[in-house]
Amino acid sequence: MAPLPKWQPRKTLIDLYVERDHTKWFWRAAAISSAALIVIGFLVFPAAFPNDKTEGLTSRASAIVAGVLLVIGYVSATILSLVCKSWLFRMDVIYV
Repeated sequence: MAPLPKWQPRKTLIDLYVERDHTKWFWRAAAISSAALIVIGFLVFPAAFPNDKTEGLTSRASAIVAGVLLVIGYVSATILSLVCKSWLFRMDVIYV
């Protein structure tokens, strides 16, 4: 079994930026898609409450779709924040 790499403390702010820049492309894609899911969920959610007070399948379906999109977006953002090790990547892409 190979020895574990030694932990190197970050000495300067530039070290944090270098670590953020070395983040893999699939973490960036996952962060962007989770943010997009959250935004789409919030855009679909107002369609669940129509002004004409008719209870229909479309209002229930849009509420369910919006809820599912929001849950998937927030869960994926939470998983990304737990898995990704770059502090600046978390602050720049996931938390904002």
